[in-house]
Formats: sequence, structure tokens, C-alpha cells
Amino acid sequence: MAQHSSDKHAEFLKRYSILIDDIKYLKSRQWTITYYLLLLYAAIIGFYKLMGFDKPMGFDKGSDVCFEKTILSILILMIATFGTIYQWLFQSRISRYRTLLKATFPHLSDSFRKFEIDALKERFGNENGYTSWWNGFWLFTFPFIMIFWISAGLIIWYFFNT
Repeated sequence: MAQHSSDKHAEFLKRYSILIDDIKYLKSRQWTITYYLLLLYAAIIGFYKLMGFDKPMGFDKGSDVCFEKTILSILILMIATFGTIYQWLFQSRISRYRTLLKATFPHLSDSFRKFEIDALKERFGNENGYTSWWNGFWLFTFPFIMIFWISAGLIIWYFFNT
């Protein structure tokens, strides 16, 4: 019976370790998505300048609406939308993994469980704040999303004011 309990404890420690690694991976993916999105923005701006859309009387020939600038603006908005969706999906997955992680606590040793619960209380004010959907959203995901949309707005403004 003791062997069965020891095996079960080892399985939960393994699960705990895997969930921690998954959360770290998802956090790194949030950063990666942000980097790629900003890189796409830079590529579009480079294309815009390379094609001469920023020159007076360039492709638009003095018209009020430039088809090329409009297409690039729509592309920028699509990239910002997809970036927002990916950030939201990663944040949702992180919240689910944290819920699964918390479910392993009762199966951990008493000292380790106490340490984890005390750490959660210190960081979040209570041990349940860890699993809520908004945990990390306002401090981490929301700023990334704001970077996407503010950058998109500035780029579109630049397109139509050059």
C-alpha cells in the first residue's frame, strides 16, 4: 500500500512539473507572438517605403484615397486582430493550466503544499486569485494587446499622413 501511495505522489509531482513547464511555454509564446507581430508591422512599413507610397504624388497620384494604403491598412488591422486573438487564447490556456496545477496541491506533501499556498497568498492576496481568468491579463496580456492596437493606429496614421 505504501508503494502505491509513493507512486501516486511521484505521478502528481511529475504532473505538477509538466504543468509548470506548460505555463512557462505559453508565457514565452505570448512574448513570441508580440515579437512576430511587431516584425510584421516593420516589414509592412518597409514595403510601404520601398514601394514609394510615402512619396508625395506617389502611387495615389494625388487622389484622396490610395488603394495601396487602404490595403496595407486592412492588413495591419488583420494582424492586430489575429495577435489579439492569439493573446487571448494563450491567456485562457494559462488559466486552465493553473486550475489543473492547483488541483495537484492536495496530492503534494504537506510542507510543499503549504509553501505553494503561502506563496499564492503572498502574490495574489488569496490562493484562489491564481486560477482566475484575469490573473495576468491586466498586467501582461492587456499591455501586449494595447501595443498591437496602438502600433496599428500609429502605422495607419503614418500611411495616410505621408
